[in-house]
Amino acid sequence: MTFKKLIISSVCALSLVGCSLGPDFKQPQLLYGDKPWVKKASESNAGFTDIEQRWWQSFGDPQLTALVEKAAIENFDIRIAQKNLEQADALISQARSGLFPNVDAEGSLTRRQISETAAIPVGPGNPRIQDFYSTGLVSNWELDIFGGTRREISAAYARYQSLEEQKRDTLLLVLSEVARNYVELRGTQKRQAIIQSNIDLQQRTADLVKRRFDIGDASEFDYSRTLAQLQSTKARLPNVDGQIDTLIYRLSVLTGQPPEALKDELSLAKALPFNPEIVPIGLRSDLLRRRPDIRAAERELEAEVNDIGARTADLFPKFTLTGNIGYESIGADDFLSSASRVWSIGPGISWPIFSAGRIRAQINAEEAGAEAAALEYEKTVLLALEDAESAFTQYGRELETRNQLKQAVATRNNNLELSRKRYESGLDSLINLIDTEREALTSQEELVASETQTLVKLVRLYKSLGGGWESFEH
Repeated sequence: MTFKKLIISSVCALSLVGCSLGPDFKQPQLLYGDKPWVKKASESNAGFTDIEQRWWQSFGDPQLTALVEKAAIENFDIRIAQKNLEQADALISQARSGLFPNVDAEGSLTRRQISETAAIPVGPGNPRIQDFYSTGLVSNWELDIFGGTRREISAAYARYQSLEEQKRDTLLLVLSEVARNYVELRGTQKRQAIIQSNIDLQQRTADLVKRRFDIGDASEFDYSRTLAQLQSTKARLPNVDGQIDTLIYRLSVLTGQPPEALKDELSLAKALPFNPEIVPIGLRSDLLRRRPDIRAAERELEAEVNDIGARTADLFPKFTLTGNIGYESIGADDFLSSASRVWSIGPGISWPIFSAGRIRAQINAEEAGAEAAALEYEKTVLLALEDAESAFTQYGRELETRNQLKQAVATRNNNLELSRKRYESGLDSLINLIDTEREALTSQEELVASETQTLVKLVRLYKSLGGGWESFEH
Protein backbone atom coordinates (compact mmCIF):
# COMPACT_ATOMS: atom_id res chain seq x y z
CA MET A 1 0.00 0.00 0.00
CA THR A 2 1.38 3.39 -0.96
CA PHE A 3 1.86 6.15 1.63
CA LYS A 4 -0.96 8.20 0.05
CA LYS A 5 -3.43 5.32 0.25
CA LEU A 6 -2.39 4.64 3.84
CA ILE A 7 -3.24 8.21 4.85
CA ILE A 8 -6.63 8.17 3.11
CA SER A 9 -7.61 4.80 4.60
CA SER A 10 -6.54 5.95 8.07
CA VAL A 11 -8.68 9.10 7.83
CA CYS A 12 -11.71 7.11 6.65
CA ALA A 13 -11.31 4.56 9.43
CA LEU A 14 -10.99 7.23 12.11
CA SER A 15 -14.04 9.07 10.76
CA LEU A 16 -16.13 5.93 10.90
CA VAL A 17 -15.40 5.33 14.57
CA GLY A 18 -16.15 8.94 15.55
CA CYS A 19 -18.17 9.23 18.75
CA SER A 20 -19.29 11.79 21.31
CA LEU A 21 -18.17 11.48 24.90
CA GLY A 22 -19.85 12.65 28.07
CA PRO A 23 -23.51 12.58 29.13
CA ASP A 24 -26.29 13.24 26.63
CA PHE A 25 -28.80 15.96 27.46
CA LYS A 26 -32.28 14.77 28.31
CA GLN A 27 -35.16 17.20 28.58
CA PRO A 28 -35.97 17.59 32.29
CA GLN A 29 -39.24 16.30 33.61
CA LEU A 30 -41.99 18.92 33.68
CA LEU A 31 -41.98 19.63 37.41
CA TYR A 32 -45.26 20.46 39.17
CA GLY A 33 -47.11 20.82 35.88
CA ASP A 34 -49.70 18.21 36.72
CA LYS A 35 -50.96 20.17 39.75
CA PRO A 36 -54.06 22.41 39.51
CA TRP A 37 -54.00 26.12 40.28
CA VAL A 38 -54.21 26.85 43.99
CA LYS A 39 -56.91 29.47 43.40
CA LYS A 40 -60.13 28.16 41.91
CA ALA A 41 -61.86 29.70 38.92
CA SER A 42 -64.95 30.33 41.00
CA GLU A 43 -62.99 32.76 43.19
CA SER A 44 -62.29 35.22 40.36
CA ASN A 45 -63.22 35.93 36.76
CA ALA A 46 -60.68 33.44 35.38
CA GLY A 47 -61.21 30.67 32.86
CA PHE A 48 -58.88 27.74 32.25
CA THR A 49 -58.83 28.08 28.46
CA ASP A 50 -55.68 28.98 26.52
CA ILE A 51 -54.51 32.54 27.15
CA GLU A 52 -54.82 35.16 24.45
CA GLN A 53 -51.53 35.71 22.63
CA ARG A 54 -52.32 39.39 22.03
CA TRP A 55 -53.67 39.94 25.52
CA TRP A 56 -53.24 43.72 25.34
CA GLN A 57 -56.00 43.82 22.73
CA SER A 58 -58.48 42.48 25.31
CA PHE A 59 -58.37 45.93 26.98
CA GLY A 60 -60.21 47.38 23.98
CA ASP A 61 -57.91 50.41 23.68
CA PRO A 62 -56.44 51.03 20.18
CA GLN A 63 -53.95 53.54 21.55
CA LEU A 64 -52.55 50.97 23.99
CA THR A 65 -52.30 48.41 21.19
CA ALA A 66 -50.40 50.89 19.00
CA LEU A 67 -47.94 51.69 21.79
CA VAL A 68 -47.32 48.01 22.53
CA GLU A 69 -46.66 47.19 18.89
CA LYS A 70 -44.33 50.19 18.49
CA ALA A 71 -42.37 49.20 21.61
CA ALA A 72 -41.95 45.66 20.28
CA ILE A 73 -40.04 47.12 17.32
CA GLU A 74 -38.35 50.26 18.67
CA ASN A 75 -37.56 49.54 22.32
CA PHE A 76 -33.81 49.64 22.97
CA ASP A 77 -33.71 46.69 25.37
CA ILE A 78 -35.33 44.49 22.72
CA ARG A 79 -32.95 45.75 20.03
CA ILE A 80 -29.94 45.10 22.30
CA ALA A 81 -31.23 41.57 22.97
CA GLN A 82 -31.47 41.01 19.20
CA LYS A 83 -27.82 42.05 18.74
CA ASN A 84 -26.78 39.67 21.54
CA LEU A 85 -28.63 36.95 19.66
CA GLU A 86 -26.79 37.78 16.43
CA GLN A 87 -23.50 37.60 18.33
CA ALA A 88 -24.39 34.14 19.64
CA ASP A 89 -25.27 33.05 16.09
CA ALA A 90 -21.78 34.08 14.97
CA LEU A 91 -20.28 31.99 17.79
CA ILE A 92 -22.14 28.93 16.45
CA SER A 93 -20.48 29.45 13.07
CA GLN A 94 -17.15 29.86 14.81
CA ALA A 95 -17.60 26.57 16.68
CA ARG A 96 -18.78 24.79 13.52
CA SER A 97 -15.64 25.84 11.65
CA GLY A 98 -13.70 23.41 13.87
CA LEU A 99 -15.10 20.52 11.81
CA PHE A 100 -13.30 21.66 8.66
CA PRO A 101 -9.65 21.99 7.62
CA ASN A 102 -7.78 25.26 8.00
CA VAL A 103 -5.94 26.40 4.89
CA ASP A 104 -3.45 29.28 5.08
CA ALA A 105 -1.47 30.93 2.32
CA GLU A 106 2.13 31.69 3.25
CA GLY A 107 5.01 33.45 1.58
CA SER A 108 8.42 34.76 2.58
CA LEU A 109 11.67 36.19 1.27
CA THR A 110 14.69 35.63 3.50
CA ARG A 111 18.29 36.77 3.03
CA ARG A 112 20.65 34.49 4.91
CA GLN A 113 24.37 33.89 5.36
CA ILE A 114 25.66 30.31 5.44
CA SER A 115 28.47 29.25 7.73
CA GLU A 116 31.80 28.66 5.95
CA THR A 117 32.40 25.69 8.23
CA ALA A 118 28.98 24.08 7.65
CA ALA A 119 28.57 20.57 6.35
CA ILE A 120 27.68 21.96 2.89
CA PRO A 121 30.75 23.89 1.81
CA VAL A 122 30.44 27.36 0.35
CA GLY A 123 31.47 27.50 -3.28
CA PRO A 124 30.61 28.96 -6.70
CA GLY A 125 27.31 27.07 -6.83
CA ASN A 126 26.54 27.69 -3.22
CA PRO A 127 27.29 31.33 -2.30
CA ARG A 128 27.63 32.22 1.35
CA ILE A 129 24.93 34.95 1.22
CA GLN A 130 21.69 33.72 -0.32
CA ASP A 131 18.11 34.88 -0.92
CA PHE A 132 15.56 32.20 0.00
CA TYR A 133 12.10 32.36 -1.63
CA SER A 134 9.14 30.39 -0.26
CA THR A 135 5.38 30.38 -0.93
CA GLY A 136 2.53 27.92 -0.78
CA LEU A 137 -0.58 26.63 0.99
CA VAL A 138 -0.50 25.05 4.45
CA SER A 139 -3.44 22.99 5.69
CA ASN A 140 -4.21 21.55 9.12
CA TRP A 141 -7.27 19.43 9.90
CA GLU A 142 -8.08 18.18 13.39
CA LEU A 143 -10.40 15.20 13.10
CA ASP A 144 -13.26 15.27 15.58
CA ILE A 145 -12.93 11.59 16.47
CA PHE A 146 -14.21 11.85 20.05
CA GLY A 147 -16.84 14.52 19.43
CA GLY A 148 -15.29 17.44 21.35
CA THR A 149 -15.98 19.91 18.56
CA ARG A 150 -19.49 18.60 18.02
CA ARG A 151 -20.18 19.04 21.73
CA GLU A 152 -18.91 22.62 21.54
CA ILE A 153 -21.23 23.27 18.59
CA SER A 154 -24.18 21.84 20.52
CA ALA A 155 -23.30 23.98 23.55
CA ALA A 156 -23.02 27.10 21.40
CA TYR A 157 -26.38 26.39 19.79
CA ALA A 158 -28.03 25.79 23.18
CA ARG A 159 -26.67 29.14 24.42
CA TYR A 160 -28.01 30.77 21.27
CA GLN A 161 -31.44 29.32 22.07
CA SER A 162 -31.12 30.53 25.66
CA LEU A 163 -30.43 34.06 24.44
CA GLU A 164 -33.40 33.74 22.09
CA GLU A 165 -35.59 32.93 25.09
CA GLN A 166 -34.04 35.80 27.04
CA LYS A 167 -34.96 38.13 24.18
CA ARG A 168 -38.53 36.85 24.39
CA ASP A 169 -38.49 37.43 28.13
CA THR A 170 -37.26 40.98 27.55
CA LEU A 171 -40.02 41.49 24.99
CA LEU A 172 -42.61 40.24 27.49
CA LEU A 173 -41.26 42.57 30.18
CA VAL A 174 -41.35 45.59 27.84
CA LEU A 175 -44.91 44.84 26.67
CA SER A 176 -46.12 44.56 30.26
CA GLU A 177 -44.28 47.77 31.23
CA VAL A 178 -45.97 49.66 28.40
CA ALA A 179 -49.39 48.31 29.42
CA ARG A 180 -48.81 49.02 33.12
CA ASN A 181 -47.62 52.59 32.57
CA TYR A 182 -50.46 53.27 30.14
CA VAL A 183 -53.05 52.00 32.63
CA GLU A 184 -51.51 54.07 35.42
CA LEU A 185 -51.51 57.13 33.15
CA ARG A 186 -55.24 56.81 32.40
CA GLY A 187 -55.98 56.11 36.07
CA THR A 188 -54.01 59.16 37.17
CA GLN A 189 -55.81 61.31 34.62
CA LYS A 190 -59.13 60.05 35.94
CA ARG A 191 -58.01 60.89 39.46
CA GLN A 192 -57.04 64.35 38.23
CA ALA A 193 -60.54 64.82 36.79
CA ILE A 194 -62.14 63.72 40.09
CA ILE A 195 -60.03 66.17 42.09
CA GLN A 196 -60.92 68.98 39.68
CA SER A 197 -64.60 68.06 39.92
CA ASN A 198 -64.41 68.19 43.71
CA ILE A 199 -62.61 71.53 43.55
CA ASP A 200 -65.50 72.89 41.52
CA LEU A 201 -67.97 71.38 43.99
CA GLN A 202 -66.14 72.77 47.01
CA GLN A 203 -65.85 76.15 45.32
CA ARG A 204 -69.64 76.20 45.11
CA THR A 205 -69.82 75.36 48.82
CA ALA A 206 -67.35 78.13 49.65
CA ASP A 207 -69.35 80.60 47.56
CA LEU A 208 -72.54 79.56 49.32
CA VAL A 209 -70.97 80.00 52.77
CA LYS A 210 -69.54 83.36 51.69
CA ARG A 211 -72.99 84.61 50.72
CA ARG A 212 -74.42 83.44 54.04
CA PHE A 213 -71.49 85.03 55.87
CA ASP A 214 -72.13 88.33 54.08
CA ILE A 215 -75.73 88.38 55.33
CA GLY A 216 -74.80 87.18 58.80
CA ASP A 217 -76.15 83.60 58.55
CA ALA A 218 -72.68 82.00 58.81
CA SER A 219 -69.66 82.73 60.95
CA GLU A 220 -66.22 83.74 59.79
CA PHE A 221 -64.96 80.41 61.15
CA ASP A 222 -67.39 78.56 58.86
CA TYR A 223 -66.18 80.49 55.85
CA SER A 224 -62.51 79.97 56.82
CA ARG A 225 -63.08 76.24 57.18
CA THR A 226 -64.61 75.91 53.70
CA LEU A 227 -61.65 77.82 52.21
CA ALA A 228 -59.19 75.52 54.02
CA GLN A 229 -60.98 72.46 52.61
CA LEU A 230 -60.89 73.96 49.09
CA GLN A 231 -57.20 74.88 49.33
CA SER A 232 -56.32 71.42 50.64
CA THR A 233 -58.04 69.78 47.67
CA LYS A 234 -56.34 72.14 45.21
CA ALA A 235 -52.97 71.19 46.75
CA ARG A 236 -53.42 67.64 45.46
CA LEU A 237 -53.32 68.67 41.81
CA PRO A 238 -49.62 69.60 41.29
CA ASN A 239 -48.32 66.15 42.32
CA VAL A 240 -50.94 64.45 40.18
CA ASP A 241 -49.91 66.60 37.20
CA GLY A 242 -46.29 65.61 37.83
CA GLN A 243 -47.20 61.92 37.90
CA ILE A 244 -48.96 62.27 34.55
CA ASP A 245 -45.89 63.88 32.96
CA THR A 246 -43.61 61.18 34.42
CA LEU A 247 -45.77 58.37 33.01
CA ILE A 248 -45.84 60.00 29.57
CA TYR A 249 -42.04 60.34 29.61
CA ARG A 250 -41.70 56.67 30.55
CA LEU A 251 -44.00 55.52 27.76
CA SER A 252 -42.07 57.62 25.25
CA VAL A 253 -38.75 56.03 26.20
CA LEU A 254 -40.25 52.53 26.29
CA THR A 255 -41.26 53.03 22.66
CA GLY A 256 -37.74 54.19 21.74
CA GLN A 257 -38.46 57.93 21.62
CA PRO A 258 -37.37 61.07 23.52
CA PRO A 259 -39.35 61.72 26.75
CA GLU A 260 -41.43 64.51 25.25
CA ALA A 261 -42.38 62.60 22.08
CA LEU A 262 -45.82 61.44 23.30
CA LYS A 263 -46.68 64.56 25.31
CA ASP A 264 -49.28 65.90 22.86
CA GLU A 265 -50.71 62.48 22.04
CA LEU A 266 -51.20 61.27 25.62
CA SER A 267 -51.96 64.48 27.52
CA LEU A 268 -55.58 64.34 26.42
CA ALA A 269 -57.36 62.33 29.13
CA LYS A 270 -59.16 59.14 28.14
CA ALA A 271 -61.11 56.51 30.02
CA LEU A 272 -59.40 53.59 31.71
CA PRO A 273 -59.03 50.56 29.42
CA PHE A 274 -61.73 47.93 29.48
CA ASN A 275 -61.43 45.12 32.04
CA PRO A 276 -62.43 41.80 30.40
CA GLU A 277 -64.97 39.84 32.39
CA ILE A 278 -63.25 36.48 31.88
CA VAL A 279 -59.47 36.14 31.83
CA PRO A 280 -58.25 32.92 30.18
CA ILE A 281 -55.19 31.60 32.05
CA GLY A 282 -54.81 28.05 30.76
CA LEU A 283 -53.28 25.20 32.76
CA ARG A 284 -50.18 25.26 34.94
CA SER A 285 -48.48 22.88 32.52
CA ASP A 286 -49.10 25.40 29.70
CA LEU A 287 -47.36 28.07 31.77
CA LEU A 288 -44.27 25.91 32.30
CA ARG A 289 -43.94 25.22 28.58
CA ARG A 290 -44.52 28.83 27.55
CA ARG A 291 -42.56 31.04 29.96
CA PRO A 292 -39.33 32.22 28.32
CA ASP A 293 -37.33 32.26 31.57
CA ILE A 294 -38.03 28.54 32.10
CA ARG A 295 -37.18 27.76 28.49
CA ALA A 296 -33.95 29.77 28.80
CA ALA A 297 -32.95 27.90 31.97
CA GLU A 298 -33.51 24.58 30.19
CA ARG A 299 -31.27 25.61 27.30
CA GLU A 300 -28.56 26.73 29.74
CA LEU A 301 -28.71 23.29 31.33
CA GLU A 302 -28.31 21.68 27.90
CA ALA A 303 -25.27 23.87 27.17
CA GLU A 304 -23.64 22.91 30.48
CA VAL A 305 -24.18 19.19 29.80
CA ASN A 306 -22.52 19.53 26.38
CA ASP A 307 -19.60 21.38 27.98
CA ILE A 308 -18.91 18.22 30.02
CA GLY A 309 -18.60 16.20 26.80
CA ALA A 310 -16.34 18.79 25.20
CA ARG A 311 -13.93 18.71 28.14
CA THR A 312 -14.09 14.90 28.43
CA ALA A 313 -12.86 14.65 24.84
CA ASP A 314 -9.69 16.46 25.92
CA LEU A 315 -8.66 13.26 27.78
CA PHE A 316 -8.32 11.37 24.51
CA PRO A 317 -5.91 11.62 21.57
CA LYS A 318 -6.29 14.33 18.97
CA PHE A 319 -5.72 13.21 15.39
CA THR A 320 -4.68 15.74 12.80
CA LEU A 321 -3.94 15.65 9.09
CA THR A 322 -1.45 18.25 7.93
CA GLY A 323 -0.12 19.08 4.51
CA ASN A 324 1.42 21.80 2.42
CA ILE A 325 2.19 22.49 -1.21
CA GLY A 326 4.26 25.31 -2.63
CA TYR A 327 7.59 26.47 -4.04
CA GLU A 328 11.02 27.00 -2.49
CA SER A 329 14.12 28.35 -4.20
CA ILE A 330 17.34 30.30 -3.55
CA GLY A 331 16.91 32.16 -6.81
CA ALA A 332 14.13 34.27 -8.27
CA ASP A 333 14.61 33.01 -11.82
CA ASP A 334 13.51 29.42 -11.18
CA PHE A 335 11.29 30.14 -8.15
CA LEU A 336 8.02 29.02 -9.80
CA SER A 337 9.47 26.19 -11.89
CA SER A 338 8.47 22.57 -11.39
CA ALA A 339 11.88 21.85 -9.99
CA SER A 340 11.17 24.24 -7.05
CA ARG A 341 7.87 22.61 -6.13
CA VAL A 342 7.60 21.05 -2.67
CA TRP A 343 4.80 19.22 -0.84
CA SER A 344 4.18 17.16 2.23
CA ILE A 345 1.24 15.36 3.81
CA GLY A 346 0.86 13.18 6.85
CA PRO A 347 -1.25 12.31 9.88
CA GLY A 348 -0.38 13.39 13.41
CA ILE A 349 -1.45 12.48 16.90
CA SER A 350 -1.16 14.20 20.27
CA TRP A 351 -2.26 12.78 23.60
CA PRO A 352 -2.09 14.60 26.93
CA ILE A 353 -0.27 12.04 29.07
CA PHE A 354 0.37 14.35 32.02
CA SER A 355 -1.34 17.69 32.75
CA ALA A 356 -1.18 17.76 36.56
CA GLY A 357 -4.92 17.10 36.81
CA ARG A 358 -5.89 20.16 34.73
CA ILE A 359 -8.28 18.31 32.39
CA ARG A 360 -9.91 16.33 35.20
CA ALA A 361 -10.39 19.56 37.13
CA GLN A 362 -12.06 21.15 34.10
CA ILE A 363 -14.40 18.18 33.77
CA ASN A 364 -15.26 18.37 37.47
CA ALA A 365 -15.92 22.10 37.10
CA GLU A 366 -18.25 21.49 34.15
CA GLU A 367 -20.09 18.75 36.05
CA ALA A 368 -20.62 21.10 38.99
CA GLY A 369 -21.78 23.78 36.54
CA ALA A 370 -24.33 21.36 35.06
CA GLU A 371 -25.61 20.44 38.53
CA ALA A 372 -25.95 24.15 39.35
CA ALA A 373 -27.82 24.69 36.06
CA ALA A 374 -30.21 21.86 36.96
CA LEU A 375 -30.91 23.48 40.32
CA GLU A 376 -31.32 26.87 38.61
CA TYR A 377 -33.86 25.31 36.26
CA GLU A 378 -35.90 23.89 39.14
CA LYS A 379 -35.70 27.20 41.02
CA THR A 380 -36.88 29.06 37.91
CA VAL A 381 -39.88 26.74 37.66
CA LEU A 382 -40.82 27.33 41.30
CA LEU A 383 -40.40 31.11 41.00
CA ALA A 384 -42.55 31.11 37.86
CA LEU A 385 -45.31 29.21 39.64
CA GLU A 386 -45.06 31.53 42.65
CA ASP A 387 -45.25 34.56 40.35
CA ALA A 388 -48.33 33.26 38.53
CA GLU A 389 -50.15 32.07 41.66
CA SER A 390 -49.48 35.40 43.43
CA ALA A 391 -50.61 37.40 40.41
CA PHE A 392 -53.74 35.26 40.11
CA THR A 393 -54.58 35.76 43.79
CA GLN A 394 -53.86 39.49 43.88
CA TYR A 395 -55.94 40.12 40.78
CA GLY A 396 -58.91 38.26 42.26
CA ARG A 397 -58.64 40.11 45.58
CA GLU A 398 -58.38 43.49 43.85
CA LEU A 399 -61.56 42.72 41.92
CA GLU A 400 -63.34 42.19 45.23
CA THR A 401 -61.93 45.47 46.59
CA ARG A 402 -63.04 47.35 43.49
CA ASN A 403 -66.58 46.01 43.71
CA GLN A 404 -66.85 46.95 47.38
CA LEU A 405 -65.54 50.46 46.68
CA LYS A 406 -68.10 50.97 43.92
CA GLN A 407 -70.83 50.45 46.48
CA ALA A 408 -69.10 52.76 48.96
CA VAL A 409 -68.79 55.55 46.38
CA ALA A 410 -72.46 55.28 45.43
CA THR A 411 -73.46 55.49 49.10
CA ARG A 412 -71.19 58.45 49.92
CA ASN A 413 -72.22 60.38 46.80
CA ASN A 414 -75.82 59.97 47.91
CA ASN A 415 -74.88 61.10 51.44
CA LEU A 416 -73.16 64.17 49.98
CA GLU A 417 -76.22 65.17 48.00
CA LEU A 418 -78.43 64.79 51.09
CA SER A 419 -75.98 66.70 53.29
CA ARG A 420 -75.82 69.57 50.82
CA LYS A 421 -79.60 69.86 50.68
CA ARG A 422 -79.86 69.70 54.47
CA TYR A 423 -77.24 72.44 54.87
CA GLU A 424 -78.91 74.70 52.33
CA SER A 425 -82.19 74.18 54.20
CA GLY A 426 -80.54 74.95 57.53
CA LEU A 427 -81.12 71.41 58.84
CA ASP A 428 -77.47 70.41 59.08
CA SER A 429 -74.19 72.00 60.12
CA LEU A 430 -71.37 73.08 57.83
CA ILE A 431 -69.01 70.73 59.64
CA ASN A 432 -71.12 67.74 58.60
CA LEU A 433 -71.19 68.98 54.99
CA ILE A 434 -67.40 69.40 54.88
CA ASP A 435 -66.84 65.98 56.42
CA THR A 436 -69.23 64.42 53.91
CA GLU A 437 -67.43 66.13 51.00
CA ARG A 438 -64.07 64.85 52.24
CA GLU A 439 -65.39 61.32 52.63
CA ALA A 440 -66.88 61.39 49.14
CA LEU A 441 -63.61 62.60 47.61
CA THR A 442 -61.63 59.95 49.49
CA SER A 443 -63.96 57.18 48.31
CA GLN A 444 -63.81 58.35 44.70
CA GLU A 445 -60.01 58.42 44.73
CA GLU A 446 -59.86 55.02 46.40
CA LEU A 447 -62.15 53.60 43.70
CA VAL A 448 -60.02 55.05 40.89
CA ALA A 449 -56.90 53.66 42.56
CA SER A 450 -58.52 50.23 42.82
CA GLU A 451 -59.79 50.32 39.22
CA THR A 452 -56.26 51.19 38.13
CA GLN A 453 -54.68 48.50 40.31
CA THR A 454 -57.14 45.93 39.01
CA LEU A 455 -55.84 46.52 35.49
CA VAL A 456 -52.21 46.74 36.66
CA LYS A 457 -52.57 43.39 38.42
CA LEU A 458 -54.22 41.94 35.35
CA VAL A 459 -51.21 43.04 33.30
CA ARG A 460 -48.96 41.36 35.85
CA LEU A 461 -51.07 38.20 35.60
CA TYR A 462 -50.72 38.15 31.82
CA LYS A 463 -46.96 38.66 32.13
CA SER A 464 -46.63 35.89 34.72
CA LEU A 465 -48.43 33.50 32.36
CA GLY A 466 -45.66 34.11 29.80
CA GLY A 467 -47.86 34.87 26.80
CA GLY A 468 -47.49 37.56 24.18
CA TRP A 469 -44.06 37.01 22.68
CA GLU A 470 -45.46 34.54 20.12
CA SER A 471 -47.27 37.42 18.37
CA PHE A 472 -43.98 38.98 17.30
CA GLU A 473 -42.19 35.87 16.04
CA HIS A 474 -41.09 36.17 12.42
